[in-house]
Amino acid sequence: MTSLINYGTGEVAFDSDAFRDLMKFSKTYGSYDDGLEDDQEIWVDPNESIRNGDAAMVNSFIYNPSSYISLVTVYGEPVSVAGYPSATAGGPLCAITDSFSISSESTNVDACWSFIKSLLSEDAQMTDDTNSYEIPVLKTAFEAQIKLAMDPPQGGGNFNYDGQRIPPMTEKMAQDYRALVGSLDTIMIPDNAVNAIIMEEVPAYFNDQKTDTAVSALIQNRVETLVKERS
Repeated sequence: MTSLINYGTGEVAFDSDAFRDLMKFSKTYGSYDDGLEDDQEIWVDPNESIRNGDAAMVNSFIYNPSSYISLVTVYGEPVSVAGYPSATAGGPLCAITDSFSISSESTNVDACWSFIKSLLSEDAQMTDDTNSYEIPVLKTAFEAQIKLAMDPPQGGGNFNYDGQRIPPMTEKMAQDYRALVGSLDTIMIPDNAVNAIIMEEVPAYFNDQKTDTAVSALIQNRVETLVKERS
């Protein structure tokens, strides 16, 4: 989203080759809506599809060392983690679960900053729970999480997609996991209002009712209006 909307300046770039390329990619490789309700659709285990050779990629969420170990062990071989197609050719998206800021009009800036600093302390970031569903931003806490995954408590640990206990993290897994987290440079910023506009307009292109140029221009106009209304 940040490659198409500059939330600081209000500049919008949907009427661009970059966005039209995404539309074309989706039209070529996306799946068509068959009209079935969610509870009528036939669910196929994506991990089984990978193991059977029916699929090359699967949508994944990595939120701690155990989740990374699980991906490697369930497929029985090293995995490569890639990002979604984008104009910037970025890598995996980093989803921030908790973020904080201080209002410029606050009369208690020092107290607010003290609270934020407390969230970055070792007391707040350290955990001995292998089921923690967050990657800490404090490096010492990050490394402690890896150490715990390499030497889990007796009888502890998580289970993978097949219900099997996840083995300890190896040194190679730890190196790859560190490199993956260290390479993150794109933050996922969901914008439900913009997504709603896109979902309303792009079907006309997918169904050959309008050209990609016409649809991207419509989305550009509507999102520009939305962004201006917010400022």
